[in-house]
Amino acid sequence: MTEKLIELYNKAIHQDSARGKFFEKFLPFRIGVFNTVERRSKSLEDIAPIFKKANDGDFFCCVLTDNSSTHYFIIPRFGLVYQESYHE
Repeated sequence: MTEKLIELYNKAIHQDSARGKFFEKFLPFRIGVFNTVERRSKSLEDIAPIFKKANDGDFFCCVLTDNSSTHYFIIPRFGLVYQESYHE
């Protein structure tokens, strides 16, 4: 299942038509970091990120369950533009 998620996600990055299939199959929800301002003002090693569901979040969370295990996959939302200034 993990391989299928990665394969379909990578395809959907370049093909808008594959995005619907990705959303249908894996039901991702968006999450964001809620303490970014605090993390920018201090050393990143001192403050762990706090992730929460957010309609405008920069990441997708996909929850996959197999047998008795649950796995969470965090991947960038489609169209996310990386800005190095976010991490300085």
